[in-house]
Amino acid sequence: MDPLPSSLLPAGVRSRILPGINGLDMHVLEAGFETPNRPAVLLLHGFPELAYSWRKVMPALAAAGYHVFAPDQRGYGRTTGWDSSYDGDLAPFRFTNLARDALGVVDAMGHREDVWTNPVFRQILVGGVKWACGDAPASDMSPNLLQVAPGAMT
Repeated sequence: MDPLPSSLLPAGVRSRILPGINGLDMHVLEAGFETPNRPAVLLLHGFPELAYSWRKVMPALAAAGYHVFAPDQRGYGRTTGWDSSYDGDLAPFRFTNLARDALGVVDAMGHREDVWTNPVFRQILVGGVKWACGDAPASDMSPNLLQVAPGAMT
């Protein structure tokens, strides 16, 4: 599938396809890409949203100095490579696979080190995987992102 036309996006936001992300060709919206070495912000949508849902937030985050990207997650939008059949296998939609998809996007965007050096991102990722695997109660999930976000990615 092709990226979104730029006429549908705010200035400074682009659409592209990242091939080979955990077996998928992932559609991603991106802002703040013009300047290298910016800290990363990964925006993930929920049901029934798309990466497009973040389009109005992305320019403000980019203006604040971040490299911002939002993928269409597995099963959504312009991301392809998953089994869309009615009786298809649901195993690829397990949380560990969705986390692998997100990490693949972060790596493909050139922010591999951010995953392990940023304590907030690491806490969210590890807490989410533990919760999804049944190793921790939901109360052990990382703090509310709205409480963590100010200055967390700097």
